[in-house]
Amino acid sequence: MIHATHQTRNPKPQLKICIINSSGNSGKTISGRWLVKPRLQDPVYFRIGYNNRNISGDEVSAPAEKLINVHIELMMDTSVIVEVEISEYERTIDRMTQMMGCHEDYDFFLVPVVDSSPKLIADSIGTIKTLINMGVPPHKIRILFNRDPGRHSAYDYFEELTDTLNELKISYDLNAQFQCYDFYEKLEALNLSFEDLTEHDLINAQAHLKKITEKGRVYRLTDTEKAAKSFYIEVVLAQRAALAYKSEHDEVFEILFQNNPEFGTAENY
Repeated sequence: MIHATHQTRNPKPQLKICIINSSGNSGKTISGRWLVKPRLQDPVYFRIGYNNRNISGDEVSAPAEKLINVHIELMMDTSVIVEVEISEYERTIDRMTQMMGCHEDYDFFLVPVVDSSPKLIADSIGTIKTLINMGVPPHKIRILFNRDPGRHSAYDYFEELTDTLNELKISYDLNAQFQCYDFYEKLEALNLSFEDLTEHDLINAQAHLKKITEKGRVYRLTDTEKAAKSFYIEVVLAQRAALAYKSEHDEVFEILFQNNPEFGTAENY
């Protein structure tokens, strides 16, 4: 039996983080929803430009035109995540440029990058340079190195990125990697949260298991007993994976936001 008995070593931090990349398919939503959000203390989550598409129940959608309202919340709340959709990237940058000094409202800018293509790397580099030109200090920029699990190539697209980071004196750590996209797609299909699997004893807590069984969309079949058993097995397998990933992601989060900001350069890794 699997028991989720993880104990928090330290209180969750209160941070204000902007997740941004001018390229699509860089892992912004997965990074924000599954890596950052669970590890902050009661964060408010804004998604700029999503217009209620693919929005979780506790996430707030806002167009770039309302960015000033988002920044009012940034100044009032202690933990805030702002994720910028690619379709609103240009307008968001324009608004931030007009709102001089608004980048100071954030503790960090997280740029997730996937090594799937030279274009995505080039777009990511462009995003980083735009942030620097806007006035964001290098120590506030964090890079999440997302490996593409479907790509098998001897060429490492991250080399061009790390060369740029060294040139701009932006510290980084190649150990800050996120690689389990298929697992989070599974969670979406099961209609479960990461916390469902890691903060509760799902195996023995039958009441909680019944609750999440009722939430499950995939296994609502006519044969209730068969459906519950099938869902139960899926939950157990998902929980085993989640507990393993939680430890890995705790380490990545600490690398990005809780360790000394001077990570090092390519020569160190």
